[in-house]
Amino acid sequence: MAGMSALPELSVPPRAPRATDDHVAIAWHGLPFYAARCLEELVSREPGVRFSFLTTASDDFQKHRRFGEIAGVPVRTLERRADYTWYELGLTPPELFIFTSWSHPAYLSLAADGKRRAGTRTVSMMDNIFLGRLKQWAGLLWFRAVLRRHIDAVWVPGARARAFARMLGVRERDITDRLYGADPCLFAPLESGEAVDARHRTGALFVGQMIERKGVPALLEAARRSAPFGAHLTMVGDGPLAAEVARTGVRVHGFLPPGQLAPLYAQNLLFILPSRADHWGVVLHEAALGGCLLAATRTCGAVDDLIAHGWNGYIMDEGSPEEILAAAAWAGGLTREEARAGRRLSMERAAMFGPDAFCRAFAQVRAAAVRTGVGA
Repeated sequence: MAGMSALPELSVPPRAPRATDDHVAIAWHGLPFYAARCLEELVSREPGVRFSFLTTASDDFQKHRRFGEIAGVPVRTLERRADYTWYELGLTPPELFIFTSWSHPAYLSLAADGKRRAGTRTVSMMDNIFLGRLKQWAGLLWFRAVLRRHIDAVWVPGARARAFARMLGVRERDITDRLYGADPCLFAPLESGEAVDARHRTGALFVGQMIERKGVPALLEAARRSAPFGAHLTMVGDGPLAAEVARTGVRVHGFLPPGQLAPLYAQNLLFILPSRADHWGVVLHEAALGGCLLAATRTCGAVDDLIAHGWNGYIMDEGSPEEILAAAAWAGGLTREEARAGRRLSMERAAMFGPDAFCRAFAQVRAAAVRTGVGA
């Protein structure tokens, strides 16, 4: 993992202005839909803050993202460069710079430029969970030795990422959670609680990229082994394995926007995410908002926040076909009252995350970063 690139000498005034007290810049790699919704809500709740939004392209960025602005704030798209300055972007250095992807050269260069010239406070939005891999051990050493001094605080999705942040040497008081979350206005059932409880649900649902890392081969094998499971399985998404999925005979949809996903969450009993690794898994939160029972692997960071094993979900070790079928059997074996209680628990846990929680967490992040600073 490469360290920070050296910044070139810049022809700027020797006495650069200090960070503007009401200016907050947020850089979000790929700018997924749920992030844009959280930022939109943040702008509406913080009228005294002047926001700047930045992003860099990801694989999904070009395919599904079309945000030229968010709540009237232009979104600047950066290249993968290590020599950006705030002045090049036409911006004064912000009071606070919050950014994802703590190894991204564009964001690191802006963090270093802001700190050096105006004392900008920096917050890393970090969703990493510790899986014991060699790359993570190397990243841990690099973070402690090189990157830690450039970051004042971190913002994480939930408990698993918080634990990893502590491993990196970040103090508990400098960690804030509730970073991720889907919008309940889009995914929560429209009916009353009684109507939701009364509906009898069947079926299993998968939403995600059709790739090996998401456990798609294991899902297909489970469908081959159990005709009843395959007959009640719906898979939504696109990717390299989409053609193979279509050949199995399970119900399949391509990429769907939130408005078309929400009814599927409301119709299905069990949502299954057998990923080999998912740092958090916003799709699990979407399904929980929709009142689904949840089945996911331990390598999905959100399981600690959203699933109580045996109550509202089933936590799998590896997401094997055997475990997938066991999860489906568990859900199918619940009494109607047990299933209702599980769905209610999913929605209760989901209520702790989303745009509202994101905005409340922002206030904590801002106060912690400005108050403490590195080494305070």
